[in-house]
Amino acid sequence: MEMVRYCPACDDEFRPDFTTCSVCGTALILQAEGVGASGAPDLTEHGEPVVAPGAWRTALDSAPISSLVPIKTFDSLEDLEPAVGAFSDAQLPSRVLVQNGRYILLVRPESLGDAQTALEAIHLEEGSDADVEEGFDAASGRYSECPACDAKLDGNSTGTCPECGLELSSPGGTIAVPEGE
Repeated sequence: MEMVRYCPACDDEFRPDFTTCSVCGTALILQAEGVGASGAPDLTEHGEPVVAPGAWRTALDSAPISSLVPIKTFDSLEDLEPAVGAFSDAQLPSRVLVQNGRYILLVRPESLGDAQTALEAIHLEEGSDADVEEGFDAASGRYSECPACDAKLDGNSTGTCPECGLELSSPGGTIAVPEGE
């Protein structure tokens, strides 16, 4: 059965890559094609879908990589595990991208602050004074170092990392994975 996005307000179905209804602007719900309103979840008093317990774990599974931002890069699974655990404790959706033998932890742009807070808590517990994401300047929203390969980037860097090909964009923007990855 094919998955589609459903608008609970308009009772319309959209392609899975759409996230917002083009008619009314309501957040779309991923569900099986043809289910319609019978598959729509209950809505909160603010009109948002009621999320089932544990649904945050798979919230980014169908999200395109280009809609997510890197929060931290890890060299090994052992290094990655505490961050994933902290995100789990905070019920913060995340996704891991493996690129060039490294693990890139991705979150939604609107979750960046919560993700940084969760990672800072890990560093405080471990007694580390390291930055949440070395090379990231929160004020400008740009990287001075590539989050994937740590290549030095000039202050105006947008586009593609000259070392690994990771596509970087303007503040609050997104990344794109080079073809073949």
